[in-house]
Amino acid sequence: MTMGAVAVRVGLSIWLVTLAVVDLRKEEVTNWATVPPLIALTVWRSVTGGWPLGLTLALVLIGAQWPSLAVPSLGSMALCACLAVPMGLDVAVWVWIFVYLLWETGVVGGADAKAVMALMALFPDGTLAWLLLLCWFGLSVVYLVRRHGRRVPRVLLRALRGLAKGRMPEEGIRYPALPAVALASLVYVWAW
Repeated sequence: MTMGAVAVRVGLSIWLVTLAVVDLRKEEVTNWATVPPLIALTVWRSVTGGWPLGLTLALVLIGAQWPSLAVPSLGSMALCACLAVPMGLDVAVWVWIFVYLLWETGVVGGADAKAVMALMALFPDGTLAWLLLLCWFGLSVVYLVRRHGRRVPRVLLRALRGLAKGRMPEEGIRYPALPAVALASLVYVWAW
């Protein structure tokens, strides 16, 4: 491993740990911690031949800014995923779409979504996507057990019934997700 690769890994690790600690302590992360890396990495990826990712970011911003355009933006993002296949960026675009949907429905916060998008722009790899999903799921289980104890099966059943009726479970209650994002990303960065 070259010194440059180690420096990137160390810098990325510091950024991820900082995001996780701030999320745990304040339950809110400033845009200044997530937007510049997202834009910088997307521009870098776009300039190096990954233009569908830049277009997807523009569509995410359009959908976030003008909710009436969210559905057309999502359709266009799916087209971007198809166009990104030859460049090997299709996984990154699909993860962006998934995270965007979670963000817009209030399941995850904006900082969580932007951090994941930045990481997927840097590492458009399915392994990272699966690690993120597994860590998010694992941390969610920890939060559920901590909050509800032995009532978890009943709470999950009630939540599934609510989802079937189109309601989001436990609206207004958010758990810090950046620790899971940091854990998954640190494992990926140092193990792969």
